Amino acid sequence: GTAVGSIRRVENSLTAALAAYVSGAPENENKKILAAQTAIAARLSAQAAACSAAGQSLQADILTTQQMMVQDPMLTEEMQHKTAAGISAPQAVLTAAEEAAAVFDAMDDAYLRARAADVRCVGQAMARQVLGIPEMDFSREEAVILAGVTIESSLLASLPSGRLVGILLGEGSRTSHAVILAR
Repeated sequence: GTAVGSIRRVENSLTAALAAYVSGAPENENKKILAAQTAIAARLSAQAAACSAAGQSLQADILTTQQMMVQDPMLTEEMQHKTAAGISAPQAVLTAAEEAAAVFDAMDDAYLRARAADVRCVGQAMARQVLGIPEMDFSREEAVILAGVTIESSLLASLPSGRLVGILLGEGSRTSHAVILAR
């Protein structure tokens, strides 16, 4: 298809920010993780409510599912084990999320395998929160084309209605939540 709009590159690499991050005591790193979980869960909850109010129940369900992933007690416990071992908060978040995603990747069902991307996305969102990386601002564009290897569902949900006119993904499937939300 054809789309006309501002192309916004979605950068998922946190390499530079991770290298610059100064880790603190494990208890302080855990506090940062819990604060990030609270902030991301609240954002996802607000986005889900907005989608629900707009009659977009499928999108609301996706965001609510991601909110539950952020608040998963097993994921939280794994992140805390990693910080106790001296791993920084953002790296603990990313590593724990990647380990959880690997479980989904190994599943036979294509739909469940696609959930690995959701776990990675919530891990990226929490790590960005810990690192103090701001969310993308779309207030100036009337029409937006997003381009990235992966694009978080919550980023798509944050776009004002009608502004997303195109999406270019390097990874994903027909059952990925980013693709479903983009429709």
